[in-house]
Amino acid sequence: MLKKLSGLASLSLLSLSVLAGGVNPNDKSVGMGVSEKSTYIRAGYNFVTLSQTVPNANLSDFRYGALDVGVGRFFHKNFGSEARLGVGVKDSDANGVRSDLRYYLGVYARGELPLNSRLSVYGLAGIARLEFETSG
Repeated sequence: MLKKLSGLASLSLLSLSVLAGGVNPNDKSVGMGVSEKSTYIRAGYNFVTLSQTVPNANLSDFRYGALDVGVGRFFHKNFGSEARLGVGVKDSDANGVRSDLRYYLGVYARGELPLNSRLSVYGLAGIARLEFETSG
């Protein structure tokens, strides 16, 4: 049975990623083996938390695990775009409801700050479509 989650919901994401990119020797290196104006692919495991906000209700968060793949392109040494497709691999039980993250698809703007040649910090802002299956 497919049900929609009601109320206002906030989504948080913690991601562990592996990145592979093609390096153009004419471009300036920006860290992690990825260069400016290069295309990259990534794979990751994500810890996803969905919090519901309903007035006068004490609701627990739904916590999922998901695998995803993505492709992106840097347009500048600190900015790029990225698309991701993920599938849920760990269901969640909360508030007497069992929920399964079926998939998500998102497009994002990416800002990145290289700390050195092997380590970068990045942030994403974008939009995603998520589908859940719930029972209970």
